[in-house]
Amino acid sequence: LANIFTYACTYENSDFYLNGRTVYHKGVVKGELELQVPGEHNRVNAMAALSVALTLGINAKDALASLKTYRGAARRFEYKGKLGKTQIFDDYGHHPAEIRATLQAAKEKFPKARICLVFQPHQYSRTSALLPQFSTAFGLADTVIIPNIYEARDSKKDKASIDVHGLVAAIGRHHGDVHAGGGVEKTTERVAKITSRYDIILTMGAGDVWKVAD
Repeated sequence: LANIFTYACTYENSDFYLNGRTVYHKGVVKGELELQVPGEHNRVNAMAALSVALTLGINAKDALASLKTYRGAARRFEYKGKLGKTQIFDDYGHHPAEIRATLQAAKEKFPKARICLVFQPHQYSRTSALLPQFSTAFGLADTVIIPNIYEARDSKKDKASIDVHGLVAAIGRHHGDVHAGGGVEKTTERVAKITSRYDIILTMGAGDVWKVAD
């Protein structure tokens, strides 16, 4: 019980918390948090790791220096390269909350960027069950393209419950620029033709949508 602690990004009643980039432990400054990965979710994760490190007796300077070198995990807003001046990123996110968090991180790092998001839902059953949440998750993207729904452990009933056009229609009630891509291959061809209109092409999903970015 001696090692139970709380952490947060902004909640000052926590044992470990941030004020701007300054890290506090019970009101005492421990240093500055500098990350190479953007987004509130990454700051929360960093505070979790830092809190454990300091609780276990690791020097704050060393722990903060280590976090500063972290470049992120594969398929988590992973930079893939450029096509002309357009930057290409790929992300594993496939839940509405992950979509919002990744888009928020992208806008935080590139606030003026025009973003084309290629999102591939993972499972018909999940897409159908979370349709209301999916429909409002894409507000920070300028354009959304849905290539297909990736089938995984889906029954015939699941596959009959939703299709790409149904998802596009649901998103379209909240977003003015959303399209069906006609599969991964056709989506890749389409995105290649319109890449120059955007600052960022972001592919997202747990299936094979990474092929579009590659």
